[in-house]
Amino acid sequence: MEYSLLFREIANSANLTVRSVHNLGEDHNWDEVLINGEWIIVDSSWPVFNPTPDFYEVKRKLNVSYVYGEYPNGTIVNLTERYTNTSLVKILVLDENNKPIEYANIQFYSFNLNNQEREIKHLECFTDKNGSCNVRLGGGKYKVKAIKLDGLVGYFNEVSFELIEGETKEVAMVLKKDLMHITIHPFIQRIGTEILAPILGFTWLFFLYLLMRKVIVAFNNLKHRSIKT
Repeated sequence: MEYSLLFREIANSANLTVRSVHNLGEDHNWDEVLINGEWIIVDSSWPVFNPTPDFYEVKRKLNVSYVYGEYPNGTIVNLTERYTNTSLVKILVLDENNKPIEYANIQFYSFNLNNQEREIKHLECFTDKNGSCNVRLGGGKYKVKAIKLDGLVGYFNEVSFELIEGETKEVAMVLKKDLMHITIHPFIQRIGTEILAPILGFTWLFFLYLLMRKVIVAFNNLKHRSIKT
């Protein structure tokens, strides 16, 4: 990602129309520069200049899940259909009484690269009053997670599925209010991590200090005994 962002900033400073391209589900980034009305691909990390968009599937022998471009001013555009054939994914989230859940946050994870889970970020998807949310993705293996927060606490469910390009996939999830599916607000998780990490680190150092003191005391005792004998 560093090479991509560096190139974007250099090209932007040279008054070129440029955008960084992000394929986080398959862990790669590159850039596009607009020349004579055509977007030219520039991949400074490999490096590659002006390949066809299908290069990123053919070269890596995998499916591209989701691709977005980001301009220097922060504007984000969906570029998925430029780089792969997509399919419609129709998400439906219900409660235990089969009533639709509105404003559930839908998160997607790709397993297309080495069968490892990677979150697909900047893919906004919240359910409407009918509990529905639709997105378009490239083919491959995915996990979708639905989260409904109620204050600082919420509930979630997740489903794994395989998507075939050109076909519509319907995914239904039921959110159950039980201990197996409870979650807390991301802000609380972040605060907890930021607070607990230093505390745990300090605690570990303190116990290490006590242990070293015991070792030194034991060593000195043995040394004094050997001198007396």
